[in-house]
Amino acid sequence: MPSLRSARRDARDLLKEARGLVKKHGKRTSPEGFAKVGKARDELEAAVRTNQPDQIVGLTRKLDELLSQQFGGVRKSAIRQTIESVGSAVLVALALRLFVIEMFKIPSGSMIPTLLIGDHLFISKLLYGARMPFMNHLLVRWGAPKRGDVIVFNSPIEGDKDLIKRVVGIPGDTVELRHDVVYINGVEQPREKLAEDFQFWDRSEDESQWFPGQGMNTLFRENLSGEVHQTLERADVPHPPEEGPYHVPPGSVFVLGDNRDNSRDSRFDGTWTVPYGNIKGKAFVIVFSWGKGGWWFCHGEGALCAVSGFRTDRFFKLIH
Repeated sequence: MPSLRSARRDARDLLKEARGLVKKHGKRTSPEGFAKVGKARDELEAAVRTNQPDQIVGLTRKLDELLSQQFGGVRKSAIRQTIESVGSAVLVALALRLFVIEMFKIPSGSMIPTLLIGDHLFISKLLYGARMPFMNHLLVRWGAPKRGDVIVFNSPIEGDKDLIKRVVGIPGDTVELRHDVVYINGVEQPREKLAEDFQFWDRSEDESQWFPGQGMNTLFRENLSGEVHQTLERADVPHPPEEGPYHVPPGSVFVLGDNRDNSRDSRFDGTWTVPYGNIKGKAFVIVFSWGKGGWWFCHGEGALCAVSGFRTDRFFKLIH
């Protein structure tokens, strides 16, 4: 025998469905059928207020049969309701991913020290405008990337690849690097040395092996038109005294990786800029991070050990 609580719950669900069917499709039924449904509904509503589960179950079954007789063509089955609910949730999630927010995983070390391999971050897709999904076309623009923004974009030279870099030049700018210092429109962007032997972990392209970052890496704090962030530079390799000048055309941005000697950015492959239509969004927060130096439970003893695992200190870290 069903419990009183479950009997009442099933009855209330059926009464809710009955009210919806009568409201939407009541005119399609005969006066006699309409009256029968109304009477059965009233009886069930009265029974729900009692403490007799058998009576509630019997009247629930009676109303269910009447609804099937009178509204069988339009009544949704439980399976159909489930499919529609799941389908609606999937469509909402897909719409959010296409137009509002998307997760991006950092696959390489080109943005070290700002972003580490294995960081999972959210990108805001509506900050600059609305973009046609799967196409490098901006439907409408209400904002523009600023110097210092970290953006995810579809590569202009490798169309099937998404990249993440920092905006250094905006339309109309002339960008130069003189002895590794960034100049914008002839104005030096100041930087400060923080460490001369910065250590980090890099990873092979097939993601099968971790290894220490190569060379002697110097850590800097760079001020890019008021946007402060950290950059990395190898001190043990030769650098050209000057790079550029690079002129940024209308509707595009010039990008660099924060790991300046390990980033294929706007300086390479014949130089290129990123059209607004290729920009998928701005990276704004790290939500999850897994990689070398994280913490995980060792097998056997259950003690914590430093291996490839959760880097909890990076969870929910804002991206600057």
